[in-house]
Amino acid sequence: MYERVQAIFDELVLADLMQIIHRSSIRNINDNSIVNIYLYTYRKEWLDMLQIAFSLPPSNVHNSKLQDLSLDKFIEKCTQWAENSKEYALKYEGDLFSFPTHTAYEIGGRSFKDWFNSNWQKQERQEILKEIFSKQGMDIEINEKGYKSIYLKEVC
Repeated sequence: MYERVQAIFDELVLADLMQIIHRSSIRNINDNSIVNIYLYTYRKEWLDMLQIAFSLPPSNVHNSKLQDLSLDKFIEKCTQWAENSKEYALKYEGDLFSFPTHTAYEIGGRSFKDWFNSNWQKQERQEILKEIFSKQGMDIEINEKGYKSIYLKEVC
């Protein structure tokens, strides 16, 4: 049932899009200039359907990701936490009584631990975390229980 409702919805949306495209062409029927149409959607299959409906070559259809402001804020915050982590680790570098690895909780308390763990669960953000911490000379280790430790690469 759900699939049929979804199929009907998709057809209605595509019919409306095609009508909008045809209307814009009719207004400029004597104009030979190129017409650019921008469609903001997460549904790549709609682009494929429009490409087939209008017989467009693949070179005429571009799928671009818009700038993700939330990702920019994440990267900014990640860089700040990586710098804080490095400062924290450097304070204990020569201390015989401290471990060379540190937890997110030790470094920044509950707020850093919660932020770190929630972002670690998203594969894309996990890669960004590793990259940014690596640029600061830090690495992230995961033990057999899944606990994460942060450490200076040069020390361990």
